[in-house]
Amino acid sequence: RVSLEFAGLFGGSDFNKYQIDNRRYLKVGKRNTLAIRLLAGTTTGDAPYLEQFLIGGPDSLRGFRVDRFAGSRMAILNAEYRFPLSSNLIGVTFVDVGDAWGGPIASDPFFRGDPSFTAHVGYGVGVRVQTPVGPLRLDLGFSEEGTETHFGVSHMF
Repeated sequence: RVSLEFAGLFGGSDFNKYQIDNRRYLKVGKRNTLAIRLLAGTTTGDAPYLEQFLIGGPDSLRGFRVDRFAGSRMAILNAEYRFPLSSNLIGVTFVDVGDAWGGPIASDPFFRGDPSFTAHVGYGVGVRVQTPVGPLRLDLGFSEEGTETHFGVSHMF
């Protein structure tokens, strides 16, 4: 999936945002799945803070706090090995590698951003409980900055 965002025609900001999201699901044996996602993006122009890439947390880089890394560019590789534990319980092991870097927000001392790509790694285990509204997700992620527990609804990808 490719997404393009153009701002500046009627608003106060003038920027473009480009993003690619590529996902693959590989069957392993009869009941297990290897899920892989590559997510990358860049902004050009004068993107405001909330239009920068903010990664970290349950939907991007587990093992880190939410929105831990900010920048005008972003790249993430997620891999999950999913295996059934019972009829409505799925176990997961995962590794997430990525960063958001560059631009004025990354150089701000408050955000402690990266001027160039730095591979930040999160890894851990999780469970998915199948419910009528979709799976509930609980992950325990580890990283160089400590441990984070993440909760979500539906699969991360």
